[in-house]
Amino acid sequence: PGFWGPYPDALMDRHWLLEGGQVSAGSILTWLSRRVFGLDSEGHRRLIDEAAALPVGSTKLMALDYFMGNRTPYRDPALRGAFVGLSLDQGRAQIYRAAVESLALGSANVVLGAIDAGVSCRRIVSSGGFRRNAAWLRATVDALGMPVELPAEDNLTILGAVASAATATGLMADLTAAAAAVATVGSTIEPDLSAHARYRDMLEQYRAATLSLRPLMHALSKE
Repeated sequence: PGFWGPYPDALMDRHWLLEGGQVSAGSILTWLSRRVFGLDSEGHRRLIDEAAALPVGSTKLMALDYFMGNRTPYRDPALRGAFVGLSLDQGRAQIYRAAVESLALGSANVVLGAIDAGVSCRRIVSSGGFRRNAAWLRATVDALGMPVELPAEDNLTILGAVASAATATGLMADLTAAAAAVATVGSTIEPDLSAHARYRDMLEQYRAATLSLRPLMHALSKE
């Protein structure tokens, strides 16, 4: 429950592949910065810096990141995004910060969904667009509360394709050897444990808000 899958023996015998994740992530931040705020790339970078400077949970906003539904852990395509707690005291930085925190909480909720299903999580290796957004990257690491390893190569999908092709053509004995051959050593980001404690409280609010607003979201998505 809560996962797209799981798939036994999908890549290697006696190993399971669990597919989860969030439907909307960086696209939400692009939507906010460009379509709502009308910012160009430089304006977006300045907004990221402003949002990163705000303390965790200081916006008095709770955002939900289900703009295009949810994969994990709810498997609910009818969920929708929300900002709760808006007031005239808040500006772009606060709204953007709340959106960033919602993405981080969504990632933490994915990992918690795996743990709740009995799958332990001992290591996180990540890549993708959030490496170029300091506010989003830091929020995600702190919300997870675990070290996050960032390989030197930004696009792991390409490396996965190379490893698969090398195995299929017989250049490598198996996927384990091929993965080791293409793996790159990057950096590890440690979480701020005091910030993580705040995110734990926020995650409870995030999950409670999801359950409370789900009936209304379902109704609105059908209109």
